[in-house]
Amino acid sequence: MAARKPPPQRLVLALDCDCFYAQCETRRDPSLAGKPVGVRQKHLVITSNYAARAFGIRKGDSLAEVRRKCPQIVIKDGEDISHYTEVSNAWRAFVANFVGSRCPVEKSGLDELFVDVSAAVDAHGAGGAGEIGHVHGDDVLDDARLASAARLCDRLRQATKRELNLETSAGVSTSKLLAKTVAGLHKPFQQTVLADTPSNRRLVLPDDLPLRKVYGIGHSTAQQLASAGVATVGDLRDFSGPSSISDIERLRALARGDDASQVKQTGAPKSIGAEESFWTRPLQVPSERADEALKLLARKLVRKLAVDQKAHGARPLENVQLSARRAAERSGSPRALTSTLAEGPASAQREKTPGREAKSRPA
Repeated sequence: MAARKPPPQRLVLALDCDCFYAQCETRRDPSLAGKPVGVRQKHLVITSNYAARAFGIRKGDSLAEVRRKCPQIVIKDGEDISHYTEVSNAWRAFVANFVGSRCPVEKSGLDELFVDVSAAVDAHGAGGAGEIGHVHGDDVLDDARLASAARLCDRLRQATKRELNLETSAGVSTSKLLAKTVAGLHKPFQQTVLADTPSNRRLVLPDDLPLRKVYGIGHSTAQQLASAGVATVGDLRDFSGPSSISDIERLRALARGDDASQVKQTGAPKSIGAEESFWTRPLQVPSERADEALKLLARKLVRKLAVDQKAHGARPLENVQLSARRAAERSGSPRALTSTLAEGPASAQREKTPGREAKSRPA
């Protein structure tokens, strides 16, 4: 009996909307085009466009530091992210419509998407218009399916720019891990392709790469591994001691470049939250200031619900929660209250609405 052929490799795009919040502000006010733009939350600039970064501005710089580096910068208020969420939803819907219903689109953040385009490539065959982009590692890309996926990705990114006025960068490979790893190598508005070969896996996952930079290994897991003396990809590959971490085999597989996680179609969020912290000036309860803070939170939640309704249709509210969380004392500073308003099932995960655009690097 002839040996059964292994299934074809998946074809995955990791799409990243360049300096997303700043792009949203420029879309909203075209007069900002070409000018340095930063977006602030509290007293920090959480992201900026490339015109601003040319002045040395970094994510997390204080407003005073940013204005010192670039006096002419335009600072936009990013406290209310409902507009960014609305643009993100429109982008995800556009991508889903472009690739077709057989290709799942997974939201990884407001500015990041994974797309499995295997079905689209196999349905239409090799070839097609579009540029392949940068080929990382092996100079010759002799995988016809992967090359077709890269051309499809280029067509998608060009259409996104043309129809939505959003510039995106991308990684193209055979898994979420490999595609994500190369997505940021050439920015802005470029794409990188990585063939899945042993040498390429070693290239993008070298022994000395810190685990916090590996997609699929979160901050707390990296800390747990560090406490066991495992700090780099090489350490994790060689690690054979006992571990209390339940998914250690999955983590070892990631260190080898193996990622079996599927691209999962993102649907409507089960719960939506609005949160505010008061570290620098803790709330006193009861007080007029606390009453006003709660009103502002409620209005923020209502705006987010309106954005969700526009994207997913009207849905009845199952419950509305209100909570206040006290933080532990830090270096003698007073205890602070963090207030949260949330809509949805108490047991459901809240919608991911990060205050920054990327988990481990600037957008």
